[in-house]
Amino acid sequence: MVANLLHLLESEFASLEVIDEGEYFESGDASVLENHRKRFFETLDEYLAQEDKYYGPVRLESGRIIDAMEKE
Repeated sequence: MVANLLHLLESEFASLEVIDEGEYFESGDASVLENHRKRFFETLDEYLAQEDKYYGPVRLESGRIIDAMEKE
């Protein structure tokens, strides 16, 4: 995994900052990451179930994918 590679390379950098919202880099605990993933998809489903307010996914011209967009 990328996290393992970054840990191996840490000593090669004066400073290495990894921003990991899934907390896997810090903990190494796949179950923590899986819980974050599960909650993300639950929340996304809750938003997209409100078809009068949200829609998605949407691919922007830049190629970036937005999971949910608010209707205007």
